[in-house]
Amino acid sequence: MLSAQATDSFQIPSLLSVGTLVGLLFGYGVGYIHAVWRRARNDYKTTKAAVPGLRKNKWVAWRTMVQRGTLVGAAIMGLVVWLFLSTSQSGASP
Repeated sequence: MLSAQATDSFQIPSLLSVGTLVGLLFGYGVGYIHAVWRRARNDYKTTKAAVPGLRKNKWVAWRTMVQRGTLVGAAIMGLVVWLFLSTSQSGASP
């Protein structure tokens, strides 16, 4: 069996090693969490700043689609009316 002095001399370096290892693992974990948090915060700020422009682009695209749809619908309606009037005036029966 080891004496009290020998036991103390072996325990101090091993406690320091374990404490250092635990401290390093804790520091790595905290650093990793901090890096993830900073990245998420930067992504959130970038996205939040881009929202007004994206909203404006959405409405511009919507307005363009409605305008083109109205033009196409009016053209089709005009063709239908023109065909109906041309067949009814020519006297041809279906």
